[in-house]
Order: sequence, then structure tokens, then C-alpha cells
Amino acid sequence: MRCLLVLLLHGCVADPQEVRAWLRGRANASATEECTLEEACTLTAKLRRLHGPRVVLPPDLEKAWPALFGEEFKDRQNHVPIIVLLHCFSSERREQQLQKYLTPHYLGKHRHVFASDRTDVSRGILGFPDDPGRGGVDFKTNGAKYLGAHRPLIAMLFANDTWGSKFDWLLQGDDDTTFSLGQVSERLSNPHLPLLVGQRGPRRGAAMPGCYPSEERSSPKIDCCSTLDTACPVELGRPLHYEARSGKLVQDGVCAGGHLHHECCAIRPSPTRLRVDAGYPYTLDPTGNATTSVARSWVYGGAGYAVSRGLMNSVQRPKWKRCVDQAICGNADQRVTRCVLNLGWAFTDPSRDTEPPWKGGLGHHLGMSNNRNRGSRLLRRWRRSRRRLARYWWS
Repeated sequence: MRCLLVLLLHGCVADPQEVRAWLRGRANASATEECTLEEACTLTAKLRRLHGPRVVLPPDLEKAWPALFGEEFKDRQNHVPIIVLLHCFSSERREQQLQKYLTPHYLGKHRHVFASDRTDVSRGILGFPDDPGRGGVDFKTNGAKYLGAHRPLIAMLFANDTWGSKFDWLLQGDDDTTFSLGQVSERLSNPHLPLLVGQRGPRRGAAMPGCYPSEERSSPKIDCCSTLDTACPVELGRPLHYEARSGKLVQDGVCAGGHLHHECCAIRPSPTRLRVDAGYPYTLDPTGNATTSVARSWVYGGAGYAVSRGLMNSVQRPKWKRCVDQAICGNADQRVTRCVLNLGWAFTDPSRDTEPPWKGGLGHHLGMSNNRNRGSRLLRRWRRSRRRLARYWWS
């Protein structure tokens, strides 16, 4: 059949765009042929329409639902306080660790999403495929381990599209982050407010800005907040860009695309069909300037962070979608924080101004890195020093 279509195409009998649309329709139809329940078919069609190739759904979503999400399909309409989203790295060792979470007393009977690079129902992972482009050319990350840095953002949007307002918090963490869900529920409050709650990222010393009560922040109000009783809006008159240099936090007036800083994100429409067809419509612009701000600090995914129902609902979906599409720089935590910042909100770190004070964030980071020997640590330090020297030279 495809050969016949190609012959027709070359013979100018059919319009090329119509043929491609017909093929996509056939692919979507074949993917849902095994769908048995009308509600599941409708939801599958909706999610495919909203996310396209960025999410790989199983053919029969109803049958796969318990294995993928920790609940029966009919229970999806029930309200739950927390949905756990784990950003999964691709390795056999880490996927084995995920299986240990699927106990009746933890995530086996609790609504969750394991966001991986592929869908494997038997392992309980849902596929959010990696960017098919070239690192440093089409996107920027902090190293090969962050090929899936896009997953937390799109997993948040997927969860909101799937369960609507049937939750209070989206609790995000790495695949080696564990949570005491009862304790987290006690710590979090006011889910109706637009809140991103988590521990500040790994900047240290003078490069680590403080978090303050919302009304006590200095102008421009872009710093993180320290209490959960109010939202944390920001004032962005123009794009602001921050970077840690020589142990200090420095503000750059312009964030040029050729800058080595991995958070500086000047973008342009992707010129290649490969990335566009894969759901990545933007690529890096080496000659342009970034039009989005870079946060002074960000939430730390290893310790876990939470996104409120109020934040997901306060921003229109097209803006969330545009943020997902344009977030192609930095690691996963930086992308989430920068996205929320440019949508109008800073994050909240209540570790100082709460009683009793938080210790260690919302979750516990197991630290399953494969590079834990002394030689690897020295190599990472040498690479960091080299990047700092390069930034100093080009600045």
C-alpha cells in the first residue's frame, strides 16, 4: 500500500501533505485497534492528539493502566493528594530499582508515572522519547546523563492532561529519590495556590541566593520565597540571566546563543524535519540572543519538588506547551524552574521559615550514580575547572 502511495505521489495524483496526513491517521488507527473500552479509546485519542510523538502510549491503555499508573482505570476519576512523577534514567540497574518501589505500601497502589525513554508495560515505565538531535547543536545539557532532561516538564503536562484536577500536588523526583508520602502531605499546604516547592539547587556560598517571604523580597522580585501561605510572583520587565562565576552569582545583560553557559537558551525554529516530526520544533540559535530569563537558583530534583494543582491550572495549556517545546537547555531541574519563572512564578523553599524546619527536602536521594569512584570524581572536577576557564576566557 505504501509503495502504491509513493507511485501516486510521484505521478502528482495526490497532494504530498494529504498523503502524509493519511499515513499518520492510519498509524494512529492501528495503534488503537486493540482498544476495548470506549472511555479508554477516547482518552487515548485525546492524549495522542495533545502530545503526538512526545509520549508513547500502549495500544490498550485500559489494560496497561494498573501497571503504568498504580491504580485501576476506573479509579482515575478519584481525587488523590499526590501524584508521584519519577524522572527515569535508562539503565538496567535503575529499572530494577524502580521495581522495588512497586510495593502495596508505596507506589504499587499509588498513582504515579515512571517517565522513561520508552514504554514497557511489564516494567511499568511510560515512554517520553529522547531528543533525536545533536547535543550542543540542537539542545544543551549538563552531560550525557541528561539526555532525558525534557521528561519532567512533559510528564507534568501529561499528568495534568490525564487526571485533570483530580490531585493536589505533582511530586517530582529522580528515579533514585524516595518519598515518605504521609510526611510530604503534612508538609505541603495550599495546593490551590500557584506553587513550585522544593529545596534550592546545588549552588554554594555567595553564588547561592536566599529565599525570603514573598513581600520581603527586594526589587526586582525574582528570588525564591520561603513560606507556603502565599504565591511567589516574579517581576520580569526584560530577560534576566544569571551565572555562577568565581564563586559569585553574576548577572549578564545579554545571553547570546554562542555562550558556553548551558542555561543560556537562544532558540529558533528547527530547520530539520527529523526533530519536528519527533515533536521538537525548536533548535539552538548560535547567533541570536535568549528571550527567556535564567533563574538565580533552581529546585533540586534529587531531593524532590512539588508542583501544585493551582500552578498547573493558573497557566493556560498553550503556554505550558510552548514552555515544554522551548525548554531545550540545561538539566531537568533547571528547565522546570526556568519554565515556571518565565510563566510568572518563582519557586518556594520553606526549609528555613517553617516550624519545624525542613531537613533534606521533600524526599531522600539514594544517589545511584555509576560514577562514584575517586578517579571519576577527579575527572568531573577537572572538567568543571576546564569549563570555568573557558567561560572566563570568552567573557
